[in-house]
Amino acid sequence: MKELLANPEHLIEKLLSVVWAYMPKIAFTLLTLIIGFWLANRIRGWLINILERRNVNPNVIPFMGSLISILIKIMVLISAAAKFGIETTSFVALLGGAGLAVGLAMQGNLSNFASGVMILAFKPYQIGDSVVIGGYTGVVTEILIFHTVLRTKENKRVIIPNNSITSAPITNISGNGALRVELNFKVPIEKDITTVKNLILDVCAQNKKIHTSPPPRVSLNSEDWGTTVYTVKAWCAPGDTGDVEDYLNEEVKQRLNAL
Repeated sequence: MKELLANPEHLIEKLLSVVWAYMPKIAFTLLTLIIGFWLANRIRGWLINILERRNVNPNVIPFMGSLISILIKIMVLISAAAKFGIETTSFVALLGGAGLAVGLAMQGNLSNFASGVMILAFKPYQIGDSVVIGGYTGVVTEILIFHTVLRTKENKRVIIPNNSITSAPITNISGNGALRVELNFKVPIEKDITTVKNLILDVCAQNKKIHTSPPPRVSLNSEDWGTTVYTVKAWCAPGDTGDVEDYLNEEVKQRLNAL
């Protein structure tokens, strides 16, 4: 060692010779990783296309795609280690031990994975459903291995761990099909009840987003301080509730003011 330190040029030559000796293995290993990861992404894309063409449940497609991609990348890492000269049997054993340690440290992620499988199996919601999960309201856009993705009405992307979903109440707004919109309108007490009801029903009939089956209903709710409260109940698609509420509030009030 003293001789090498005393002669730095000789030390540099030694280092270069070592690097040069391992350069082919390093280059081949890097090439294996690059090509392997590229193939993993391509195979994931091919698998997704095949599943889509075969009309597989859209909830399963992204889940299977991400799972296959992860498995292929693990195989690529083992193969790259073998190309570099690492004994694969000991590497697999080491990987298994590391997997156990990581699994213990990442119990939450394993729980998320198990919860993702449960969501796909029992289908409390599907892609495209409007839901309330963890205090967030939005449309389900993706169901992945560890989390579910929502798009809110403000177009925000919300990522929720699957474990927190299966351990808490889930409100599937789209689960039963049509939703009922319920609004109250205050009308002066002297206005004719039949006239007011027919006016509100006529407003409902002019909007194609309001379902005719079951038909809209208008009921007399209460009387208070010289006004009568009318309640209108109209059914529509889950994605149309906001538009229907805005329409009824505006049109009914304009027609009542002109009455």
